[in-house]
Amino acid sequence: MIVQKDLLSMEFYKKAVYTGSEGNMRFRIERVEVPKDSYDPITGIVVPKTVEDLDDSEESEGDAASADDASEDLPPVEMIKLLMATIWRGPYAFAHTTEPKTSHWAEFSDEGMSKLVAWMTEEAPKYQD
Repeated sequence: MIVQKDLLSMEFYKKAVYTGSEGNMRFRIERVEVPKDSYDPITGIVVPKTVEDLDDSEESEGDAASADDASEDLPPVEMIKLLMATIWRGPYAFAHTTEPKTSHWAEFSDEGMSKLVAWMTEEAPKYQD
């Protein structure tokens, strides 16, 4: 069983990534920054917002320069810090597995860590053979 007190303090996640396992499930917890409008706190999922590409085929060089100038006028994107837990089937480490990985996000707080622990505990039986 994954226990929150075994997953170190929030200070650890400001600088490092934590990895562990529960039976055949491997997990990785890390701090990430994402655009604020891409995170849904209800589902715990980050959905990237897409921007349609400019149609370069009809653009002259002068238009390209003005497009670059326009992008400088855009307001900065507000970023938020989250905890991200990623799980996969063992036995291999994160960088060496070809198994599919599933991620879940939560606020960067003790409460957010509790949500990730609950999610990983719920998912763990799926990885037991």
